[in-house]
Amino acid sequence: MQHLLASGLGNPSSIHGSGQAARHWLERARAQVAAAVDCPPRCVVFTSGATEANALAWQSVSRVGTGTAVTTHVEHAGVTMLADEAESKGWQVVRLSLSPKGNLHLHELPPSWEFASALMVSNELGLRLPVEELCRQTRNQGGLFHTDATQALGKINLKALDADFISLSAHKIGGPSGVGALVVNDGVELAPLWPGHQERGLRAGTENLLGVVGFGAACEDLPTRIAAMDRVRKLRDSLATGIANLGTECLRHLDNVDPKLETGSCLSVAFLGIDAADLVMGLDIEGIAISAGSACSSGTLQPSPVIAHLVRDQDRRQAIAKGTIRISLGPENTEQDVEHALRGLKTTLTRLTNLR
Repeated sequence: MQHLLASGLGNPSSIHGSGQAARHWLERARAQVAAAVDCPPRCVVFTSGATEANALAWQSVSRVGTGTAVTTHVEHAGVTMLADEAESKGWQVVRLSLSPKGNLHLHELPPSWEFASALMVSNELGLRLPVEELCRQTRNQGGLFHTDATQALGKINLKALDADFISLSAHKIGGPSGVGALVVNDGVELAPLWPGHQERGLRAGTENLLGVVGFGAACEDLPTRIAAMDRVRKLRDSLATGIANLGTECLRHLDNVDPKLETGSCLSVAFLGIDAADLVMGLDIEGIAISAGSACSSGTLQPSPVIAHLVRDQDRRQAIAKGTIRISLGPENTEQDVEHALRGLKTTLTRLTNLR
């Protein structure tokens, strides 16, 4: 990205030398992203992020007219709102439930459906959903399958995934914010969000060359990131043990889930009687950045609907959701970071408890 800034390259759509040099860098990045999911480069459509990629994939719903779509109760807000919009246009949307042990209720599938969309890994729980099975059943129905693999990229190998649409985002793997991609399977027809000739006619406008190149460079480092996930899991488990020993009443979501069903990079914990928003702000003072629910919706200060769905105790549902924080770890984190987080949690929880 620094090299391109210094080079002052032109518009990738231009035919002059500077434009064609920019086109070279663009297509180089496209090949790097394609290699991450083992698809031909022509299948990669660059977007402003996974949220736009999700919206572009859901455009396939509009091509059918009306019908039945399948999604889940634990989707990222970007897909939840797309499902609500489809419903308002006459689609029947079936939302699959999740058990407290992390099992997706596939028995809730309708007799038939034309489209399905499910997270590969939950952004709030780190839970792996059985997208391969849902994809297989959707294909058997003759339908199209989309998965938001934003939280899976860099944590698990995506090369065996055979979805019609795969949404990706750069900033989850150390790339820049504001750039992502939708992988569109060969032969799948898709309506553009708005007309234009860039990105196979599916995403008009001059490409974000700097962001795209940064995304491609980050994809080159994916094998290293995936190899580090065992160490990340150990850090996460150490953090979970430390939190359990703080002496503050808390509840760890998906505490007994099979390790094969989650990435090991995320810890979702409810501190009973504590407002998660206060805890997030208190930890920020201590130099620790966490979220309450999804980072994309936590600014609303509303309890996470994903956590509310997971909690079966109706009497405590809202209180647990209101007190839930999400702590994410990655290859950049160290044992010193875990120790710092535990000290910050102890200080902040003591302060908040004394204020009650």
